[in-house]
Amino acid sequence: MSRVKKLIVPFVALITFSLGIVCLMLPFLPFGWLLMGVTTLLLVPYFRPLEKLFRWLAKKDKTGFSEKARKTVEKFYLWIGDRRRALKMHNFLKRKKRPVTVDATPKAHDINPTHPVTSAKTSKAA
Repeated sequence: MSRVKKLIVPFVALITFSLGIVCLMLPFLPFGWLLMGVTTLLLVPYFRPLEKLFRWLAKKDKTGFSEKARKTVEKFYLWIGDRRRALKMHNFLKRKKRPVTVDATPKAHDINPTHPVTSAKTSKAA
């Protein structure tokens, strides 16, 4: 990926952020929050807190807008040629957090003294 293409995402994010701030100041342009959301989505692969924020927003979204926005940003990263971040955006909302489980079930060799693992331990000890 060329050096110029690496600078496209931060440049576009800076422009959308600036336009979002301007639109928030002007009451007759209601696009401020939309542009701030686009900025957040563009910077998700760069900053972990933004990733957590967007996951939370996507969980609250019932309209499917977050999924459409994710696909658009994924296409943008592919257009730039950043396949790694495009893949991260592709799998972004599909990832599930692994549940923390404690394996409290006893193993077969803990229960059965004739199990080969237990037998090998006792024969080595003898």
